[in-house]
Amino acid sequence: MASHSYTVSTDELAAAIAEMVQDTIDEDEKVLHERVQEAAKTTVKQLKSSSPKKTGVYASSWIATVDDDDIGHMAVTVHNRKKPGLTHLLEKGHAKFIHGHPTGGRVAAHPHIEPAYEAGARVLRRGT
Repeated sequence: MASHSYTVSTDELAAAIAEMVQDTIDEDEKVLHERVQEAAKTTVKQLKSSSPKKTGVYASSWIATVDDDDIGHMAVTVHNRKKPGLTHLLEKGHAKFIHGHPTGGRVAAHPHIEPAYEAGARVLRRGT
């Protein structure tokens, strides 16, 4: 944050303090939004590289959707746009079925979402 020198009268002191506080809030909000965007990109990049790649469709379908409103709230949702139903099955593993009947076997888990989440969270926490 840049330091500034101010000369104000006592009548203008409250307005000057309010302006400095608002400048600080605006700068912090800008940095936070940049960091959220960077965290989302990091998460998507890691998911694309660490996801199972049988055909490549699942791995290449990860996207981040940003919802930013006018009052400073920002939310990012990272999701798989083409195969959303596979995420939990691949991350946690699942029981095997043949013609609707359980075989007693399990498909091994392929954890890839949690590590990507952690990588994005590290980017978001960086510098705090």
